[in-house]
Amino acid sequence: MIALASEFSNMRTIRLPRFVFELAFSPVLFFVVTECKCLEVRLSALRLIKVLGAEREGLFESQNLYALGRRKVQAEHGVILDDFDYPQDLVLNSDIEF
Repeated sequence: MIALASEFSNMRTIRLPRFVFELAFSPVLFFVVTECKCLEVRLSALRLIKVLGAEREGLFESQNLYALGRRKVQAEHGVILDDFDYPQDLVLNSDIEF
């Protein structure tokens, strides 16, 4: 699913509509973000929600799905994501003197 959605995002040349009555990518990708346990797959799906998600798909707003999924990933994996949804390195070196 992630590979196909990524391929589609690279082929896309037209702008997505603001509202889609049918369910498109966001709800399916949100399911991957919330249910998959592999961090790499979850982050790929999270990034694709921003790229492929229409503003609103049926009852779902892609911004809300993205925010909820992001929080869940951060909480479950104990990471802090940067603005591009990559985990920040929080390694502190105790050998450094201040």
